[in-house]
Amino acid sequence: ILGGVALAVVIAAGFWVERLGADARLAGAVNAADVRVVTSLPAQVGVVTLDDGTQVRLAPESKLSIPASFSRKLRAVKLEGTANFQVAKGLESEFRVYARDAIVIATGTAFTVRAYPGENEAAVVVSEGSVEVRQGSTTRALQPGGTLVVSPDSAPRAATPAEREGATSWETGTLTITNRQLRDVLPQLHRWYGLDIKVLDTPLLSRPVTLRASLDSSLQAIRGVEKSTGLQFGYEGQTMVLREPA
Repeated sequence: ILGGVALAVVIAAGFWVERLGADARLAGAVNAADVRVVTSLPAQVGVVTLDDGTQVRLAPESKLSIPASFSRKLRAVKLEGTANFQVAKGLESEFRVYARDAIVIATGTAFTVRAYPGENEAAVVVSEGSVEVRQGSTTRALQPGGTLVVSPDSAPRAATPAEREGATSWETGTLTITNRQLRDVLPQLHRWYGLDIKVLDTPLLSRPVTLRASLDSSLQAIRGVEKSTGLQFGYEGQTMVLREPA
């Protein structure tokens, strides 16, 4: 019995050593100096096909780091921003996305990751297949329709409906914002529409905004902000501004 227990311990230890070695190798690859970096500009959606056949749609202001050694056996990327992944199926090696302090692990599946710099939380939404989301020593499994929000300050949790929409609505050509302060919405107007709008009266930046607008219509988004905040869009010289109605 003792011999059997000892053998099991040795096998388990070997498994963890092998896993830690693989983790270190993949993490090193996505952070290496020779990664290929693909970026998307404001108001631009990028499309990337990886060497294993995986399709990636990058939302605006996103950056994808692809190891020089990426292949059908080494399948890992690093994301800063938001992207939808349609992972190539039928390959033995798992596919990984490194996003902030989380790792999303999949084989053949479809999912979206939102992890913009400056945002405290990262969100994962699964639309097909299943993934594992690893944060430190914690691993969560997600099935189709599953969501997870990962933060360095709290335990992983399911996304709210608003967080889910905020992460995925762009895939169907819609910007969805739910009860966010205007100070947080202005960068999103720049990201999705390329609009650089100023608010000169800083107390107005705390006004809440809820809107749903087509990504093809910046006017619709501006009208949504006006309706939520009671402010009026206009110009001071050539500068776009939001201000109290005259």
